Amino acid sequence: MTRPRQRSRIIERLVFIPVDVRDAAAVANLVATAEQAFEPPAVMIANAGIVPNASVLNVDVSACDAVIETNLRGALLSCQADGAEHGSARDPRSDRHHLIHRP
Repeated sequence: MTRPRQRSRIIERLVFIPVDVRDAAAVANLVATAEQAFEPPAVMIANAGIVPNASVLNVDVSACDAVIETNLRGALLSCQADGAEHGSARDPRSDRHHLIHRP
């Protein structure tokens, strides 16, 4: 019977923060909000990603641009915001914080 209690404690610690990972200010706000709600995280997982629903021969250039903006720029902005917030960008030798990219 301890499982439901553990699950409810975990759910109480969840926060939903919608963010457009292509927007640097929105990503910085996400990191700051998460830190205020909890504590400085030990891990940042940048896993937003999109894929066009078309053959490479038929994909529109704007769809390709959206993929690059979300999958590449979004990961970059997420890592920069988190690193700036926690000092890992200033001290790359820091082993207290890890950045993970998984689109």
